[in-house]
Amino acid sequence: MYNLKHRFLAFLGFVFFTFLSLIISFFAFESLFGYLHKMPVFVFSAWSFFAALSPLVVMPFLLMVVPVIIYGRKVSIKLGKQLMVFSFLSLVLIVVLMILFSTLYKEHLNNQGYTRCQGVPMGWTPGMATKYAIDASKCSD
Repeated sequence: MYNLKHRFLAFLGFVFFTFLSLIISFFAFESLFGYLHKMPVFVFSAWSFFAALSPLVVMPFLLMVVPVIIYGRKVSIKLGKQLMVFSFLSLVLIVVLMILFSTLYKEHLNNQGYTRCQGVPMGWTPGMATKYAIDASKCSD
């Protein structure tokens, strides 16, 4: 059994990580919707897709804290296993969908006439994003 102090700290952690997960997802969806607009130059990252769906992986872990907050005891082993399986399957599904989305979207960009710019976009880690431009002369901007 957890005392009131532990339950309160668990509640604060639950609220913080839920809020953090939803904020990350919100900005990732905003980035994904930005890909639908035909801009002359933009940076594409397949990881935006992963970030947008990341609450499916994070939330099962946060749900394991709910019995601590409400009842003051750990989650049952059966429910814990089910939540872990859901989280793992969500992770695998998100990675597969991310790869599929990236492949299809890059093909769509080629069909729209976009050119892949050389180098790493400013502010990004190598391999995490690619800059695209409708005209190759705009790649240096």
